[in-house]
Amino acid sequence: MTIPVYIAASSHPSERDRVTAAFTAMRMLGLEPYDWRVRHRPTAEMTREERIEAARVDLDEIVNSGLVWVLAPSVRSDALVEMGIALGYAAACGDVGVEAMPIIVSGPLAARGIFAALADSEHDSDAEALDAIRAWMEGQQ
Repeated sequence: MTIPVYIAASSHPSERDRVTAAFTAMRMLGLEPYDWRVRHRPTAEMTREERIEAARVDLDEIVNSGLVWVLAPSVRSDALVEMGIALGYAAACGDVGVEAMPIIVSGPLAARGIFAALADSEHDSDAEALDAIRAWMEGQQ
């Protein structure tokens, strides 16, 4: 059985290589990340209805994930707000009876924001987060 993963990350061009590496790493571990990149485009280009639909799909994917990995952006940005919402939503799912999924955050402490404290683990680098994900997977077997 493949475990679905939601990767909350910035779509900013400066984060593109990092996000691609995270998606690739999840697939190499046999996990299946929901690929929101295929449906998201700059918010300014989306109608309100398209933004509502994209948000609803993302929230559904979070609820159906076996793992949520939040890539805090390298610098504080508006993406941090959206990732905070995703992280808070994932944490709240566990609080309201949805089967709790582990939440892992990686990135510079200064860019993580307050919601990162709700995660199961915080890491300064994506490599450290991957080690935590591997350890979690070993416990699933």
